[in-house]
Formats: sequence, structure tokens, C-alpha cells
Amino acid sequence: MPTVQTGVLSHRPQTMMFVRRWVVAALMMLFCLSPLQAAGKRYDILGVWVNAYLHEDGSMDVVEQRQYRFVGNFTWASYELPLAGTGGVRDVRLSEGEMEYCLDDSQEPGTYTIEQTAELLRVRWYYRARNQVRTFTLRFRLLDVVRRHPDVAVLYYQFVGSGWDKPSGSVTVRIVPPQPLATGQVRAWAHGPLWGNVLIRDDGTILADVAQLPKRRFWEVRALYPAQVFAGAPVQPDSVQAVILQEEAAWAERANLERQQALAGEASKKARKEHGRWFVALLSVGGLLSWWNIYRVYGRRHPVPGQPALSGVPPTDTPPALVSYLVFDRTVSANAMVATLLDLARRGLIKIVEEQPAGDRRGRIPKPEYVLELDRERARRDADEGRLLLYERTLLAYLFGPLSDGETRLSLAELKRHRSATASFFSQWSKEVATEARARNFYDQESLRAMKRSLLLSGLLLLLTVAAGFLVEEWALLLAGVTLGVFALSFLVPRRTPEAEVEARQWKALSRYLAKFGAKDAQFTEYPSEVDKLLVYGTALGVRSKAMEAFLGQMPEEQLATFSWYVGGIASRPGGGIAEALSSMVSTVTSSVSSATGAGGGAGGSGGGAG
Repeated sequence: MPTVQTGVLSHRPQTMMFVRRWVVAALMMLFCLSPLQAAGKRYDILGVWVNAYLHEDGSMDVVEQRQYRFVGNFTWASYELPLAGTGGVRDVRLSEGEMEYCLDDSQEPGTYTIEQTAELLRVRWYYRARNQVRTFTLRFRLLDVVRRHPDVAVLYYQFVGSGWDKPSGSVTVRIVPPQPLATGQVRAWAHGPLWGNVLIRDDGTILADVAQLPKRRFWEVRALYPAQVFAGAPVQPDSVQAVILQEEAAWAERANLERQQALAGEASKKARKEHGRWFVALLSVGGLLSWWNIYRVYGRRHPVPGQPALSGVPPTDTPPALVSYLVFDRTVSANAMVATLLDLARRGLIKIVEEQPAGDRRGRIPKPEYVLELDRERARRDADEGRLLLYERTLLAYLFGPLSDGETRLSLAELKRHRSATASFFSQWSKEVATEARARNFYDQESLRAMKRSLLLSGLLLLLTVAAGFLVEEWALLLAGVTLGVFALSFLVPRRTPEAEVEARQWKALSRYLAKFGAKDAQFTEYPSEVDKLLVYGTALGVRSKAMEAFLGQMPEEQLATFSWYVGGIASRPGGGIAEALSSMVSTVTSSVSSATGAGGGAGGSGGGAG
């Protein structure tokens, strides 16, 4: 009869960067295979213990203990007790261990409130719990619960109602008669799950317990006592013992049939799982072999003779964003956007200006600020003459359009303030980069089609996994793991064309060159010529900002003269100002394109709650 509900807080995960989206998709697919619950605010019912003491006037004193395991912060709980079929309730009290709660409307911890109508009692109590196990005890007296008839006295009471929205770890009910009775004087039946038990002790006490009571399942007891034991209860006019015995016999027969069917079902399930695990194993091996066959034919990298020598000369004039796409397996990262900006600056469309804010009253000098300045006339001319790619024009239009209110100056601080808009823009911009890259046929078209076949294979395995989950249950986890693996491995199938493979290795050699000469105590035997180009491509290749700073710091001052597009800081800090500007740009753009917000919510229902 009593029911308890609780609110559950859920959280949406933080949006991942584009380079990890396939991992997120794979995890989402695995998530769909089983009913996993978000590890947010929740509670579990570990156990319910009820001691019921019958009195000769037909009333019943109930002492009900509920043990909860709280995950997260909880401050209140409620309890509802339907009163239909009883004579009402009185003497309601609440405690926790030795602590008695006070009846008070203050909502302070250690208090409780009561709302009562003819049909329902609602108790709400207040506490503070965080990631702990707590046990609360409710005490009350129910009137006219035992009905006295001429031939027998009947207790028929639902100690746990079907309104619970969570399973209980266990439920134990102990019913004590008004006076000791011989075992033969008491008859009792428990109704609920088939695995429940009922026992009558030598003194007439009834024990009814059930382990793992599912949610929305009741647990009730019907007991027959000698009528004279409840001499103080009013006598009902009709005799009921024969009808009750006939009814319980029919129910017992039906329960026994259900038990037999359940046992037969368990035996069938066991046999099905025994044979099904081999079938799942074969499917798993078949899925992996199918992927391997796709990869073996279409995904193996083209052999490239020799190892490119370390060199400070860019191997081609491929634009930096496309180099990123080529080297990092069709991925467009935030570094690709920064490298594109640096390349536009190197080509004279943008200047990067270092500005030093005034110090504060204590004389502390703040970090420099960086501003992008657009040569709008040069940009318009290059666009008209076809020297700007579509994604380059789109980037300039965004930065020096809505983001800067049409002005030709944009500070990195302003870019940082528009993270949400920049994240949305980057998603579209990266697609434009990918479109341009696909037009250059860096990747074998047949291998791209093979990747799609591999993804279709993972989809088929997913359907088989869902079916296996119903048929063989936990053995489906093996197939689920293979499904996730095939899905993730599908993205390894696309391979570069032989020419693109050679170029990719040359770019990787350049990346190693920059990292080597950006290491501590590195010494050049010959200084590279186009240092500004190396800065652009080092950014696209993901060379760390500190390595680039060390690399630039070793350059003679005349080598840094090529950085005409950078204004400020070179003379006093050779290479340092440029490197700091680069680091600031990478940090700003990366945080902007990966920014996202999370949200949460709660849920509750009638019949009580906790929070």
C-alpha cells in the first residue's frame, strides 16, 4: 500500500571536438545495447523491514524501517499510505536510529509534516544526506485492519503496494498475534512474486519475506486466526473461511503452475544460452574476419619506398588546412583554422598586431593582447582573381563580418567572447575544408566506399546484438564489443592514394624536423630559409607551441624579417612575440570551437518523493 518515489537528476555530456566525434558515436551505439543509467543523483532501496503487532480490537501497530542508499545530495523524502479498507490511522511518528523527528512545518533537518484525508496519509520528512546509507523508521497504528467473522478472523493487508517505482533489495514482514498461538491455529498465505516465502512460527508469528521485489510489484499477506483472539473487534455477519480456503487453493494451484512454467522457461533459457554462446562466438569471429577482409583488400597502406629525410623545406604548396586533413586521416582540427589565419597573414591579407595594455596601479604589466587586422581591399582583389579558396573566404567573412560588426579589426578577446557562435561556425567551416580536400583526391575512392561497407557491417552486427540480447542475454556483450570494435575500426579503412601517401610522409618528416630543432639544446647546421612558412605548417601539423617558440628563438634576427605581417615585439624578443601570439591564437580558437554547455533536469511523480 505505501509508495515512495524519488527524483533523478541527469546530465548531458560535454560536446566533444570534431576529431573525436566517431568515438562518441561508437560509445552511443554501445550505450543503446544496455539500459545503463547515468551516474547522477539517484537512490536505491536496500531493504524494507515491517513489524506488525496485532491487537484484540482489530488494530495493528506498524513499525516499518526503510533503508536507502543515496548517491548525490538529498534533503527530503515522502511516504504515502492509502487508508481505504481500514478504520483510519493515528499515532504517526518518525525516527532515525535513536533520533526522534519533530512534527514541524519548518522544513529543517530532523522535522516532518503530515497531511491526511479519509483516503490517504502523506508524511514528508527532512534531512541531509550525501553519498551514504540511511535508515528511517515509521511508526503508526491502523484501526480495524483485522475483520472478525463468526467462523474466523481475517487479516488481509498489502504491506508493500504496487506503486513503488524502484525495486527493493529485500522485504521482510513479521506479524505478531495479540497472544501466543499454536501453529495449527494460524493459516497464512503471501501474494506477490513466486519466489517469496511465508512461515508460521511455533508462537503463531508469521514471517513473510521476498528477495529482490521488482518495482511496481506488491507484497501482501492474508492470515486466518481464531475469531475469539480478536474479542474486541466488531463481528461481521457472514462466514468466510470456506470461501477463503477455496480461493487460496485455486490461487495456490495457479501459482504452482506458474512456478512450473517458470522452471521450464529457466531450463529452456539455460539451454538456449548454452547453445547461443557458441553462435554468438561464431558471429563475433565472423564479424572481425569480415572487417579484416575489407581492410586487407582496401585499407592496407600503399607501400612507399624509403624514409623521407628531415628537411626544413615544405614538400608542396598544399594549403595548411588541407595538409591537416591529409596527415590526420580526414580530420579538421582547430589548429587547421589557426594555420589558415597565419597563412592568410603570410600572404598579406591580415596583420597580427601585438598591443601592450597599460599596467595597473601596482605596476604589474598584463599579458599582451593580440588583434587581427584585415586588408579588405587586398582580400577583395584576391577573391576576385581566384586566389582565395572557398573556406578561406568563408573564414574572413565570419571574422570580419558579424563577429567584428563589419570592422577590419578583431581582437582575440572578442573571439573568445563568442565561443558558442564560433563552435557552430567551425562545424560548417570544417565541412568546407573537407569538400575542398575531397576534390583533390587525397584518399582512394574505393577505400572510402569500403569504409561505408564496414559501417554497414557494424550496423548489421548491432541488429544481431540486440536480437542476441533477448535470446542469450549476457553473452550478447561479446557481440556488442565486437560491434563497437568494427564500428571504430571502420574509420581505419580509408587509405591515401600512393601520391598522397608519399606527400603525407614528407609532411610528417617536416613535423619531426620542427620538433627536433625546437627541442632544448638543439643546434642547427643550416638555417631554413622560409621560416614564416614553417610556422604556418608547424601549426597545421600540431607541433607544440613551446617547440615552435624554441625553434624561432634559434633563428638569427635577419631570418625573422620575413614576418612583416606580425607587428610588435620582434626586436625586443626575437621569435618570442610571434610564438606567444601563436600560442594565444591556438588556445583561443581551440577553446572556442570545442565550447559547449551541459544541462540537467529532474523528474518526480505523485505518491511521494525524495530530493
